[in-house]
Amino acid sequence: MDVEERNSLDRIIKSDRLCQDDKLKLYYFPDIPIANSSRDGEGSGTEDSFRRIDFEENSAPAPDISERPQENGEYIEGIKEKVRDIEERAYIEGFTQGERAGFESAKKKLELILNDFRQALLELDKIKKEISLNAEREMVELALAIARKIVCHEVSINKEVVLSVIKEALKKVVDHEKIKIRMNPSDLEFIKNAKFHFSNLVDNIESITFEEDETILNGGCVIETNLGDIDARIERQLRVVEEAFKSELQKSRFRG
Repeated sequence: MDVEERNSLDRIIKSDRLCQDDKLKLYYFPDIPIANSSRDGEGSGTEDSFRRIDFEENSAPAPDISERPQENGEYIEGIKEKVRDIEERAYIEGFTQGERAGFESAKKKLELILNDFRQALLELDKIKKEISLNAEREMVELALAIARKIVCHEVSINKEVVLSVIKEALKKVVDHEKIKIRMNPSDLEFIKNAKFHFSNLVDNIESITFEEDETILNGGCVIETNLGDIDARIERQLRVVEEAFKSELQKSRFRG
């Protein structure tokens, strides 16, 4: 018995003595023979005895990859190829997504531009119509202004105009019993000298009286009867023509 086994036995005996007072039961393990093993695998002991395992004997040696440079290179190249394939697929997918997002963004911007363009066309069409109507209105006003000047100039140099105006106005008279004609003083002087021109227009020329009115411009007159007045002033006739033109312009604007 070696020293270690002797010390172990002494500890067990001491422990047995201490436990007797506490009425504890001790269990003793049988001695297990330890067989000495060598690297050659030879030793004494039974088949049930423990045997030390030598990992260095049973384990296979680790492969040395440095001895196969060609296989290592192919393996690395395969990994690189897979990495390149993953990168390429990721690039294509990212490009496709970016292209789709860019297309949608450009489509929205284009729709906004088209809407603005349509709105601009509507505004231009509206402005065009307004310009056309304003031009027509201005043309009518210009034409009336020119006509007014021409008429005023004509009646100032041609006294026969007032005779024509009076004749046309007398055709509208229904009551011939009492007729009063008011006109410009210069026209009245001319009418007095040309009284015979009315003999064929009315049956009783003596029923007509003339009266000066400085508010009436040359070439016009106002005929008063018991049934009402007939306004044959030049400015009144021009106003009627102007109102007729404006009425037509208003109708054309609603039609447009």
